[in-house]
Amino acid sequence: DFYLSYVIVLEETLTESEVETILAKEPALDRPDVNRKKFEYGSMTISALGASDMKAFWKSSWQDVTYRDMPSDIRSKRLRQLFAEMMQDFPAPAVR
Repeated sequence: DFYLSYVIVLEETLTESEVETILAKEPALDRPDVNRKKFEYGSMTISALGASDMKAFWKSSWQDVTYRDMPSDIRSKRLRQLFAEMMQDFPAPAVR
């Protein structure tokens, strides 16, 4: 038996230098029509804890940037896809 724990953090608007760092990795976003002030940084950590000792035996983390004006349905779809990708490496409970 185990528990899953997760933490999601959305930061405020990124600084100009943080946006520059991200845009260096994502040139498709570096366009004049993209308002750089509307980016926010997010991170998520998922942990699996043993039910008997509550010690983490597995952890996965994700960090990304998102556009604040992204429609909520697209945000939700993106979050579900990222969660599924993070859980791909989750060990089978029988292994624990």
